[in-house]
Amino acid sequence: GSEPPKAFVASPGKSGSFLFRTSDGEAVAVTFPAKPVGLDFRKEMPLRVRVVREGSIAQEKGVQVGWELEEINGQNVTDMGDFENACAALKLAVATLPDRDS
Repeated sequence: GSEPPKAFVASPGKSGSFLFRTSDGEAVAVTFPAKPVGLDFRKEMPLRVRVVREGSIAQEKGVQVGWELEEINGQNVTDMGDFENACAALKLAVATLPDRDS
């Protein structure tokens, strides 16, 4: 079949693609290959990183406390409206990731 280019397709179960905004206002795209990613977020909008766990995938990827999560697999977090929706989308995105080899 003629498949559309991968860039335009969120492929569940492959990897979690997240766009963060740093405190300097710079956009940083981070792809998490597995779960757990090792991030905790403040329970409010916008979704800001509260904790980056020691030795976690997020830490390896250079994610910093205070970064704002802007997009989850290409979906704008602000468009999700409230924390509950954004949190559900985040959990879903992470849930589709393979488990990290322990």
